[in-house]
Amino acid sequence: MGKEIGKEPGIWLGKNQSRMELGDCWGNPLDRTVDIRKLLGSITPNETDGRKQSNLEDFKSPSIKKKYTQNWSAYDKAKTNQDILFKSLLQELLFLAIEEDKPRRGRKAYSTRNRIFCMAVKVFYRSDLRKCQSMLKEFKRLNYIQKVPCFKSIDNFFNDERLSKILDDLIFITALPLASLETTGAIDSTGFALRRFEQWSTYKWGKHSGKERLWRKAHAILGCTTNIFLGVTMTKKNVADCKMFEDVVGNKPKYFAMDNLVADRAYSSRKIVEFINNLGLQSYIPFKKHVTGKARGSMLWTQLFLKFTNQKEEYMRKYHRRSNVETGFHMLKTRFGDHLMTKTFTANTNEVKIKFLCHNICVLIQEIFERDVDVDFFACVKKMAVCKL
Repeated sequence: MGKEIGKEPGIWLGKNQSRMELGDCWGNPLDRTVDIRKLLGSITPNETDGRKQSNLEDFKSPSIKKKYTQNWSAYDKAKTNQDILFKSLLQELLFLAIEEDKPRRGRKAYSTRNRIFCMAVKVFYRSDLRKCQSMLKEFKRLNYIQKVPCFKSIDNFFNDERLSKILDDLIFITALPLASLETTGAIDSTGFALRRFEQWSTYKWGKHSGKERLWRKAHAILGCTTNIFLGVTMTKKNVADCKMFEDVVGNKPKYFAMDNLVADRAYSSRKIVEFINNLGLQSYIPFKKHVTGKARGSMLWTQLFLKFTNQKEEYMRKYHRRSNVETGFHMLKTRFGDHLMTKTFTANTNEVKIKFLCHNICVLIQEIFERDVDVDFFACVKKMAVCKL
């Protein structure tokens, strides 16, 4: 509804119009028009509730916020087919990437493929163990798995240390179909809470008080174009980010079209800058306030410090692509939860890596419809074998 202007009864003015028709309070148009500039100029200070009179020329146009378009048609297709494609892509991935278990004496154990499929189903559908067993009965009928495990066996799968390395390979393989799209990588860490607390003591006036929730720390590297994760490493909560940099990154960026690697100040060190340079990448890591440009054995450190000082706007513009890794963590935790249901550190590690694997498959499904990506796991597995040589 409009606003009544001045003392003239029955004159109403709509919003955001420089020249408009006037009407009475019932919306009936009058036969004359008014220029809003003249009308505002005729208002007295009393009529503006004591505020100073301002000319329209003094008003600054609001800054236009950058908008990111979304292909809603492709997005709808990806979401409506996600459940079907997730199971088929996961089954194809496990069949091509994991060798068949060697036969052994005794009771036939669950295959590695079956174990990881069951773990992924539990995480993807965010179900409890007993409900997961019920769902797996239907998946066996559809020939996704060979044997339905007991709900207690599913819990034991998460405690298998041998699966951790296999999950690392699967996460990397699911990222390879998007290798040509990723030009910038980002690294950061995030926490996953457990369902229990640990006691801690603060010695204040000789009293013990307080408790703190247990949580695990995931260090991950991500491609900033599609928000796909290249790898993840799990540690306990008090491990510094910079100590895990080389383990997380490794040589993974060499198999992508990456030119830049961004990280926050926690990774600001001469050793990390030299490591990134040896990979053939440009590093964009902001410097801490107390840091100087002294080389101390690293001339690259001095060059980057001068670039950060003299071309700060361009430097920070490229650095802020690091926000995508926060987006990736948000996507993962929104879909699959920010807490862990398992108890031991080994089970926590496998559960988090399954979350990252499920996230990558969901990203692939999205890119199949939005960018028409061809997901060829057979070629990715061959490329993965080359990476290990």
